[in-house]
Amino acid sequence: MDTHEIQESYEQRTGLTGRYRVLERIHGTGAGVVKGDMVYREQADMAGFDRVRYQYSPYLLEALMHLFAIYVAIRQEEEAWNLIPVSIEEMSFARTVRNGERCSLEARLRSQDDQGFVWDARAADDSGTPIMQILSMRMNRFDP
Repeated sequence: MDTHEIQESYEQRTGLTGRYRVLERIHGTGAGVVKGDMVYREQADMAGFDRVRYQYSPYLLEALMHLFAIYVAIRQEEEAWNLIPVSIEEMSFARTVRNGERCSLEARLRSQDDQGFVWDARAADDSGTPIMQILSMRMNRFDP
């Protein structure tokens, strides 16, 4: 699939569009790997609060979880189901993300079984310096 087809697949298969679409672009997938990028945007998250400022952005984690979901949607043709986060062995942050900053995202599949998948992932700035790293994040299949 080319980049445009991957992007269309992301929106169609996950239903993540508009506000809930945190990935800017998906560069592609390979055997056990997926890459993409996002632009971090501060926005009104809660009614009555102008701008919420987080010490560490939940949107980086959300974008990585979207990478995991699109990898599975593209690489495995199965019945429709969702992935839900179950556990994270380790999460580390080097610094906070600035509004409007572009982040490159990459994830590597550590293992998979009948229940789901375990990923290692990171988000880096334009210079390639890691901002956030995750080790062994388990995402289980969920069929509502």
